[in-house]
Amino acid sequence: MIYLDHAATTAPEHEVIEAVSECMKTLTANPSAAYSASAPCRAKMIEVKKQIAEFIGAAPQEIFFTSGGTESNSQAIFGASGKHIVIGAAEHSSIFAAAANFKCEISIAHADSNGIITPEAVIAAIRPETALVSIQYVNNETGIISPINEIAEVLKSRKIPFHTDAVAAFGHMPINMTNITMASVSAHKFYGPRGIGFIYIKQGFPAKPLIAGEQENHRRGGTENLPGICGMGAAIKALPKDFSTELERLQRLRDDFMRILRSKCPKIMETVTEKNVYPGIISLRLPGLPSEKAITLLDMRGIYVSGGAACSASSHSPSHVLISMGMNVNEAFEVIRISMGLHTTADEMKITADIISDIYINNPF
Repeated sequence: MIYLDHAATTAPEHEVIEAVSECMKTLTANPSAAYSASAPCRAKMIEVKKQIAEFIGAAPQEIFFTSGGTESNSQAIFGASGKHIVIGAAEHSSIFAAAANFKCEISIAHADSNGIITPEAVIAAIRPETALVSIQYVNNETGIISPINEIAEVLKSRKIPFHTDAVAAFGHMPINMTNITMASVSAHKFYGPRGIGFIYIKQGFPAKPLIAGEQENHRRGGTENLPGICGMGAAIKALPKDFSTELERLQRLRDDFMRILRSKCPKIMETVTEKNVYPGIISLRLPGLPSEKAITLLDMRGIYVSGGAACSASSHSPSHVLISMGMNVNEAFEVIRISMGLHTTADEMKITADIISDIYINNPF
């Protein structure tokens, strides 16, 4: 088996599983209870918040645990219920769903042909009454890295709150919360457990709780998922201390993979030509070959890829991300996503390139 869908989810590392198991055995009290057995539970929560804060250049009191990216995105949008907001055209579907659910008035910041939301596109979409702007840090389908710092500067000068969905970025590259109001993160995207994540909320910003309750300083109600929190802490601890080495490795794998593929199938193309892309995500268009068929044929050969976001894999609609980049419906249905991880090898990528080439050359479509 060659697993190349790490942008959908990652397998928990051994130390993560151990941390979850140990927590369930030893930290069994409710962290919010008043008795002494709860003290180690609260201490562990504080420890993980400090880890996260150090990782993103924030303060521990700005970190609030959630069930993951979708909940964090919903909480960020919830505070702007019924108000005018600006959303990037290529955002994760959960952002659009939350905005519709909370009856926001939506303006779209349009993407260019590479899927980039520029500061100029954001400026064109905002209005005097805009209550929030939400732009993805890294696109989960194409790997495009948004100019987050530049957008943040623009919005700071206009005093407009800025949320970024950092689910595809955290744990894969250096990120910083300077001038960002809120950010969403999910642990299962960086080898942590499913069902746990966090939202960063800048100190002093009056974000409304999506789930009411006394926990998390009244920002997120419900008994804390301490095993998940421990697992997320272990996953963060296991991340590379210097991302540059891993990013360079992924870039080499990507370059070698594309070199093999282009030599055998020059018609196959990357959907983005921009260099400012996370190298672990490769968005490929296979002209004439429907992605659903390509995924099935690769599955039969033991290679697991996707047609885009796993959240919308059962949808029969084309990817809104690809459509926002100017593709037509037929072209969007010819795209597959290959996403590498920490343990992806050069041999696996060579085998994958060879098999994709064989499928494309030798199967009628």
